This record gives sequence, structure tokens and C-alpha cells, in this order.
Amino acid sequence: MNEFQPVAILCTHKHWDHCAGNGELLLKYPELAIFASEDDGAYMSNVSFRDSEMLSVKQFSSAKIQAYEMPGHTVGHALYCVYPLPSHQGPKI
Repeated sequence: MNEFQPVAILCTHKHWDHCAGNGELLLKYPELAIFASEDDGAYMSNVSFRDSEMLSVKQFSSAKIQAYEMPGHTVGHALYCVYPLPSHQGPKI
């Protein structure tokens, strides 16, 4: 059976019900990139960004992920626009 291995987490905001498991996932997958807005700093995030920044995940080098800060629910609430790889290439998003 093939087991998926996560390479990135895109945190939307810092509330515990959205990021409390980040630490446990980092223990199991130490190379995991956990993205969060600089203004929010979600629990155990290790990559921060500012509004409209393009993010890089080395395993998805030709995919583009643009991060947007959308304050409201929290000061650094974020949403992401993922421009994926063509379906016949690379790992699944």
C-alpha cells in the first residue's frame, strides 16, 4: 500500500482547531513546511509570508502557490491560490 507523505501545510489561521496537530506532524515528518502569515504565526509554523507572496515548496517546483492575507477572523487570516501542476505530472496536490 502506498503511503502519502505530506510536504507542506497551508495554515489559514492560528486558532487551535486549525493548527494544534502541527507539532505532532513535524515530529513524524521533520522536513514538513508549515506556512502561516507573518501576522498570525500559527502554532509550530516554520515558514512565514506577507500578503500576495508567492510560496515555494521544493517538491512542487513547477506549481505556484500565492498567499493572501485576509484579516477578519484573525489579524493574519490567510487564503491560498494554488496553480497546480498538470494532472499527468508530479505528486498530487
